[in-house]
Amino acid sequence: MRLALIIVSMLAWKASGLGRTLADCNYIASQFDSTCTSGPVASILQETGEDVSCSGVSYCAGTTDSSGVCTWQRKLCVTCSEVSGVVRIRVQSNGLPAGCYSTPAMLKEFDNDFEVDFNPAYDAMAPQHTPTTVSEIDTLVCDITAHKNANVPASSNLVVKGAAGLNAVFGVATTGVVYMNPMSANSVDPFYPTGSFDLEKVDMCLGHPQAQGIYHYHMLSPCVADKNSQPAKPCNSRNGCTDVGAQGISTYPKSLLVVGIAKDGHVVYGPYLSTGEEVTTETHGLDVCHGAVGLAECDDSYAFFATRKFPYFSGCFGGGNRPAGLSPSCSTNPPVYAATQATAQCSSTGSPATPQPAASTPAPAPASTTAPTATPPPSTPSPATQGARPNFVIFMPDDMNFYFDEAPPGYDIPTPVMQSNERPPIPNFDRVRSEGAVFTRAYTPGPKCAPSRFSILTGRYSSRSVFGQKLSVRQLSGNTEWTGRTKIAVPPTKMEGDDLVWNLPTALKGAGYETIHSGKWHLFPEGKDDAYLKDYSSLVSDIQGAGFTKVASAYVSNMGKRATDGNRTWSHNYEWMVNTSITAMGEAVAAGKPFFLYMTPTGPHSPKTYNALFDFTVRDTPEKVLDADPVTTMRSRQDLWDAAVAAAPTTALQEEFVSHMYVDDALGAVVKYLEDTGILDNTMLLLCFDHGIAAKSHVYEGGNRIMQAVRYPPLVAAGSEVQSVVVHTDTSATIMDIASVVPGFALDGVSWKGDLVGAPAATTKPKFMEMLTDRSVV
Repeated sequence: MRLALIIVSMLAWKASGLGRTLADCNYIASQFDSTCTSGPVASILQETGEDVSCSGVSYCAGTTDSSGVCTWQRKLCVTCSEVSGVVRIRVQSNGLPAGCYSTPAMLKEFDNDFEVDFNPAYDAMAPQHTPTTVSEIDTLVCDITAHKNANVPASSNLVVKGAAGLNAVFGVATTGVVYMNPMSANSVDPFYPTGSFDLEKVDMCLGHPQAQGIYHYHMLSPCVADKNSQPAKPCNSRNGCTDVGAQGISTYPKSLLVVGIAKDGHVVYGPYLSTGEEVTTETHGLDVCHGAVGLAECDDSYAFFATRKFPYFSGCFGGGNRPAGLSPSCSTNPPVYAATQATAQCSSTGSPATPQPAASTPAPAPASTTAPTATPPPSTPSPATQGARPNFVIFMPDDMNFYFDEAPPGYDIPTPVMQSNERPPIPNFDRVRSEGAVFTRAYTPGPKCAPSRFSILTGRYSSRSVFGQKLSVRQLSGNTEWTGRTKIAVPPTKMEGDDLVWNLPTALKGAGYETIHSGKWHLFPEGKDDAYLKDYSSLVSDIQGAGFTKVASAYVSNMGKRATDGNRTWSHNYEWMVNTSITAMGEAVAAGKPFFLYMTPTGPHSPKTYNALFDFTVRDTPEKVLDADPVTTMRSRQDLWDAAVAAAPTTALQEEFVSHMYVDDALGAVVKYLEDTGILDNTMLLLCFDHGIAAKSHVYEGGNRIMQAVRYPPLVAAGSEVQSVVVHTDTSATIMDIASVVPGFALDGVSWKGDLVGAPAATTKPKFMEMLTDRSVV
């Protein structure tokens, strides 16, 4: 009955097309099989939903009666609202299927709750994607992270409200099941893979659970059109399921049908138009994102279409071009992009759809914008390119002494060298601190190298790392049911799995930022060190896999007491690090893109700086021996050493002084570049230590207390103090807050943006410190 109503109403609606009014939104919301009578609701998981029953279910998501019938609750609420003329649609679902399923693991409901502008105007979305080669197409659509929340265009105003929203969700079906990114974990088509990968196993509805038990579809499901059409059996030849593409569209009427809503606010239609034609990329000219303007309705609305060919629902958000004759190479069931797009047939009262660009040319700019020029942007940014979105630089040296006396009474940090003549001259640190805000009670949650870096990049405590939890279980003599504390140290704190996606650089990258790593990494399993030392390119590639668009310089981990340990032919080299970092920032500026630089010098940590300066040259790097000296504004190595000798009161302190002055010179060169290019005041510059030195590796003030200062004139008054308790886990939340980026994943930290302007917020949660199995709290 519901299906017949949908067909009739869609045919009637076509005459006027789909707009952006509250009535338009309510109409689309009515196509969902909601279980709530009014909404939105406070929590979808607390609502009473619709009972769904099925026999033959191996892993029941609810209760099973004596006759073997499994009953669970499906919950879905889709509502629309209008505030100040902007219409929003909110989707709340627990993700459980509306019909029979067959899975090899238990399903779990989850709080999928997001709100977004309804049917946002196509020409307001940016960026539009314009790949012109197969490689560029693959980079765009063959990416398992393409549909993360950070990649939703800012103009859609996505707000994730759920406590456990999935970052890989593309949208939600009209039955409440989530549509997931069309890629498998192997970065190929899950059903028509290239290479030697196996097909992913799904049930007759073409659904299955991911690792956390969330049931989802990678392509159109026959159970969206008819939720009772399939038995609780796996999709295989024995059950007559040999072609998943044909299986997916097998229950759909040959008419225009709403099958879901995308996370960017655009409607998802089924495989047929109102004329009865099956939609294909080749015939109807879907773009690289698998959408089109004016194809479903006689209007200017952009919409996605679910088809039997890859990428099935969507390859990306934001709309794109049509690189004629090309196809993605990650599927053996790919589309071939056409040169032009078909449009819906308009009645005499309808408005012709906007023509779309042909071949591989970008979509035209709106009439109100300035046409692009043939010349590249200037190297010094204008307010239009760099003023609107802030840049971010994190500068974090390794094992730097606490030479600062800013702690409030009772929280003083004992430092071996605090007399005025025993403090090395570090004028660039002093400048940034005096021109910004100093944090009097800043902490690292893990007082060692790797835990501090993990927390800064992910916004989570190291005890939540995927790698660390797995290692803890393995180390407990096979007691896999252990639920105690994860051991926190350098070896157990690494990034893998979800940690490589749910992090700060990935979120900023998705929001259009150039994300740059430069310096010490220390977040890959230590068994890989030897391989990375032999193949620098593999280290670069793996760091890019953690969300960085560029790797300016990279040191896999510590170098030991001498850089020649393990046949290494290089040591600390800040000239190279600074030169490549400035080059990467300059490329972002020239492209008119904001940037995030995560710069982590390898010292003052061992090996000794003196040996690095004089046993090696500025051309000796982990990557290769350079052909020429890297150009920087830093002092020569001899001048630096001479200055350290002159400043140190004793011979014993010369190494201590030069190791800190070398780091300070690097910072000064970066600041000078930002200043010379006119973007210093539009760059949030965060200085911080990775941990304390006096009690390193222990959960005491001397191990966890750090120096932290921030320079950012739009929010920070020069010479100010922030007395709130903050930790490294708060850094990601703060940067995303200032950048107006919705994280799309859970954070332990909270933003201290409010603390900068006198409205404390970061003090509302206790701060935890972790080392080995010890814990403390501030």
